Amino acid sequence: MTKTTTGANAALSGRLILGMPVVDFDWGSAFAFAADALSRPGGQTTLAFLNANNANLMMRDGEYREVLGRQVVFPDGHGVDIASYLFYGSMFPANLNGTDFVPALLTFIDRPLRVAMIGARAKVLARAAENFRRHAPWHEFLPVSDGFFDRDHSEQVLADVRALNADILLVAMGSPGQEKWVDAHVGAAGRPAGHYRRRALRFRRRGVSAGAEVPAPDAAGMVLSPGGRAAAHVASLCPRKPAFPVLRPLAQAVGAGAGKRRRHQPSDGNIVNGQTMRTAIVTASYANDFERCRLMCESMDRKLQGDWKHYLLVADFDVKLFRQLEGSRRQVISERDLLPWWLHPVTDPLSGGRRKLWLSPFGLPLRGWHAQQLRRLVLARHIDEAAMFAVDSDVVFLRAFDPGSLWQGERLTLYRKDGAINAQMRSNHLEWLAHSDRLLGIGPYTLPANDYINTLIAWRTDTSRKLLEHIETLHGRNWVRAMTRTRAFSECTIYGRFVDEVLGGEGHVPSDAALCHVLWFEDSYRQDLSGLRAFLKDMAPHQVGIGVQSFVGHDLDDIRRAVFELAA
Repeated sequence: MTKTTTGANAALSGRLILGMPVVDFDWGSAFAFAADALSRPGGQTTLAFLNANNANLMMRDGEYREVLGRQVVFPDGHGVDIASYLFYGSMFPANLNGTDFVPALLTFIDRPLRVAMIGARAKVLARAAENFRRHAPWHEFLPVSDGFFDRDHSEQVLADVRALNADILLVAMGSPGQEKWVDAHVGAAGRPAGHYRRRALRFRRRGVSAGAEVPAPDAAGMVLSPGGRAAAHVASLCPRKPAFPVLRPLAQAVGAGAGKRRRHQPSDGNIVNGQTMRTAIVTASYANDFERCRLMCESMDRKLQGDWKHYLLVADFDVKLFRQLEGSRRQVISERDLLPWWLHPVTDPLSGGRRKLWLSPFGLPLRGWHAQQLRRLVLARHIDEAAMFAVDSDVVFLRAFDPGSLWQGERLTLYRKDGAINAQMRSNHLEWLAHSDRLLGIGPYTLPANDYINTLIAWRTDTSRKLLEHIETLHGRNWVRAMTRTRAFSECTIYGRFVDEVLGGEGHVPSDAALCHVLWFEDSYRQDLSGLRAFLKDMAPHQVGIGVQSFVGHDLDDIRRAVFELAA
């Protein structure tokens, strides 16, 4: 295998698969190649994707083989990996299939682009465009035509593309038709079809060199034609149907008219100007905390009053375990329905299989508590409850409480302990403050600073949406990617400082009354049942629950016993 410098100083490396040149980029090289192609003032690059299906097609269709030979071909799927292994002794460095590569490229490129789209049926195309807008809102996605237009009208479709002045054209009309159509017609958007500035791309197969010409059309932009059936492929660019109903966005601001009457009757403190203010109780958890979460749910069902629904947010591999906690007011939601596709968990090899790492192409691996914070934040884009009340898995409710009582007129109570953060803090508060400075475009912070962290806190759903939109507008990228540049972040700090320092306190009333009595450090009380009893006695009259952090080492059976003793 050799690397040869090609036109525009781009170096391509590849392997011959059934005689077809296929690039062997890793993800970073693929992104760099595409970004370089998009940055050039002139020229056009056409990308195609070779999988087992269209590899078989090209073996029967000589014209199709010639067309692919004039495009930059990326490896797609296990079939070409097997072929690579047989001929080269290794699989491709990355599976650059269109379903993964296209959204990843759009996330990678920060500069706003205009992306024209052709393919599938009209409704599927519209859904794909909408999902792309949510995935990478700094780009503009422009559906041009479905994939079933009369091919005799190709000139009109291309005229529409020209009028958009697009940087990227996505074409998904099924192989081999889409690649042939691109080869024959897309050049008309800026040059005569077939007029190429040719670039050499060289490969070596088992020590024998072979040459292949890859065209670089003189028109500006990039054309991507992912392999596979058009409708199936474009639909795959849309997230799969969630395992829970994606509710309409919050249709009215607080106090702006009557909401629908709910099955659960609210208390008086849960009504503002005649509107039912239902609360989403939000818990992000994982398998190792399951029994603690079960105890929390039992206490919640006994003590929590008013109009609420409980959402348990877990990784996909934990969904089955947590389903047994579901009920009429409790629903388990997989993070696959919430977080970007490119953030995915793997087993931490240093944990003996007990823990996971969340990998991303855009930052360092994340831990479970990072993923839990992301789930809580993004839920606001999927629900219509007016407020979100965060409850950690290790909370136990000991007193009756209606979360609707946190509304004071049209404003929601925001937990804030003024001046509580200083340079001697035992935790990572200073790093979290510095992170929120960068993320929100505020600061720099000064000490002493306000603390917004507790295990029972409320957020406005509409404010949470504003927060994510603010981050994406400020950074020009998906909010998860911006937030996870480093691993030192706190969603409570980010929300609190956004409310106070960006919105000027709008819609909130600060309070330093912590609703939960929390055992943060293992040396605060004795590590036995007597220590737990002492901890419970220190619970303030206004507090409604306790939180014994799982990492402080108290046995769950001791926690149950101490709680039941108090209840008796």
